[in-house]
Amino acid sequence: MIHGHGNDTYHYQGKIHSDFSSNIPCHLDNTPLEKHLRTNLHTLLSDYPEPTPHTLQTILARQIGIPPTQIMITAGATQAIYLIAQMNGNKPTAILQPTFSEYADAAKLHGAPTTHLTHTQLHRPLPENIHTLWICNPNNPTGTVLPIDTIRNLLQNNPHTTLIIDHSYKDFTLQPLITPAQAAEHPNLILIHSLTKRFAIPGLRLGYITAHQTIIRRLQTLQQPWAVNAPAIAAGLFLAPQITTPLPQLPQLLAQTTHLTQQLNNIPHINVHPTNTHFLLAQTTIHTAAQLKDYLAQKHGLLIRNADNFHGLTPQHFRIATRTPEENRTLVQAITQFTRQ
Repeated sequence: MIHGHGNDTYHYQGKIHSDFSSNIPCHLDNTPLEKHLRTNLHTLLSDYPEPTPHTLQTILARQIGIPPTQIMITAGATQAIYLIAQMNGNKPTAILQPTFSEYADAAKLHGAPTTHLTHTQLHRPLPENIHTLWICNPNNPTGTVLPIDTIRNLLQNNPHTTLIIDHSYKDFTLQPLITPAQAAEHPNLILIHSLTKRFAIPGLRLGYITAHQTIIRRLQTLQQPWAVNAPAIAAGLFLAPQITTPLPQLPQLLAQTTHLTQQLNNIPHINVHPTNTHFLLAQTTIHTAAQLKDYLAQKHGLLIRNADNFHGLTPQHFRIATRTPEENRTLVQAITQFTRQ
């Protein structure tokens, strides 16, 4: 794992009051979950969890309409990434860039030669030796979504390659995505899902993988016993009935993102890339994103994500996630002041 992920508020000693750096939405209310965990805290701390969370696996499978043999519970999407990389071993892999750094880090850990691809390279067959292709969809940090037809063409044109699609942000877009049931029909497709993101519980590492049952069986042999702790399992069981329910206020959140994009694009020296979700990638043409980040944090208590450590991006790139309208206005005003220095 490289340094530079979002939510590094610990660097600023209590100065941050609005965190735009994290892709976790700020408007979700987890009070019922917190009450549920407090009520059961003694049992959750004193009893061992299931070595493999079969109960949660069965319930989630039923909720999303697939057999339990096609799903695997993980300690967040990050554990899923590293388990899949371990399964791939040192076989050559490709990554659609720019994107989340953990795919490359996980591949490097197991000695897999890595090729970085651009979107234009997706329209021709991959080299025969590429064993896996990593895609984040919706993508972090750009917020863009690959159409289902593109995914299907990739599967059809590259039967020798396993597509690994990280769906961690699938609940934050209105664009259609391939479903777990559709994915399970393909022996060369793996989907990664994040309950951490869906329910805004980053402190509880919880995610799952859906794939053809032969892939799931292979991955299960790699996961350590008790990899998912009891509080995380309890949260998953509590939240499972909501897993297929659309996020409350998603249309409003995306509308606010569109409005924020327009306001930022009106600032001289700031350019925003199109997005299909609640976070966006932007670029400053004066100074650097690191300087902008430090200015916003020190002078205004606002935190953004410096995106210069994403492969293919520059020291001028930064990422922000939409917050409340009031906070968004404050951010726009502060960035405007920065550009006038």
